Amino acid sequence: MEIRRAQSDGDLTGYAQVWNAITPSEPITVAETKRRLAQQPWRLYLVAGEAGRIVGSGFAGRSDAAERAFLAVRVLPEWWRRGIGIALYEACRPHAVELGAAMISGRIAEHDSDSLRWAANLGFAEVGRDVELVRELGDETPAAPLDAIEIKELTTADHDAIYAIAVECWPDMATPEPMPAPPYNDWAYEELRGPVVFGAFDGERLVGYAALVTRPARPTCSSTVSPRSSHRGRGIATALKRTQLAWAAEHGYRELVTYTQEGNKRMRAINEKLSYRERPAWILVRRGV
Repeated sequence: MEIRRAQSDGDLTGYAQVWNAITPSEPITVAETKRRLAQQPWRLYLVAGEAGRIVGSGFAGRSDAAERAFLAVRVLPEWWRRGIGIALYEACRPHAVELGAAMISGRIAEHDSDSLRWAANLGFAEVGRDVELVRELGDETPAAPLDAIEIKELTTADHDAIYAIAVECWPDMATPEPMPAPPYNDWAYEELRGPVVFGAFDGERLVGYAALVTRPARPTCSSTVSPRSSHRGRGIATALKRTQLAWAAEHGYRELVTYTQEGNKRMRAINEKLSYRERPAWILVRRGV
């Protein structure tokens, strides 16, 4: 078995094929992976080769907190129990150290009992759950006007104001411990690379935003919605989400995907009201480097 850094088109193709076989709900493309690597060179992509075929993949990169790194290991089922996953994990760990991480984080599908046992044997423990929700699109009703609130499309001139809301809202997420917003460049790369961002204005002040990010591997948009704490409970999140649904349907998308923390009952209730369907949760696991 050979483990090597994925840099060539062939290796990145193999990486994507393994990832998509194991994680079909979150497919990736080679073009997307190459773009991420070019924009964020701290990402490490590994492939495991056996008998001239790529049978496993590994990823290590920054997580949502400065003291943590994120790792992901995938091995084709017919190659399980041959030490490939452990070898990929051990090859990823030094990169986590290089990134200055004290902890390693990962995400495992709730129904993947084999991977959960594998991670537990490596010392990973569950620290939380993310709920994935999907909304199929059809004829969408535009958001009803809100009293004293205007929703409109944002531009690059609004990016600093959007980030200010992210900085305020990230620590409020229902995570095991308060989580500060990532550095601006990392946040902007993930949140602002999509086709549209909507903002809710109270007069001249931006009080909430909703970002859509396309998934290149299939006609899907992922969504993020964040209203300021001072303006919660006024229907702003619902209006932003309805605006997203209407825009996505008009532009030919078939479904919208969003995530929320299991403990965020308020946002889960809003999503249920808007006919989002919950999929099995992603279990968040963590251990020391």
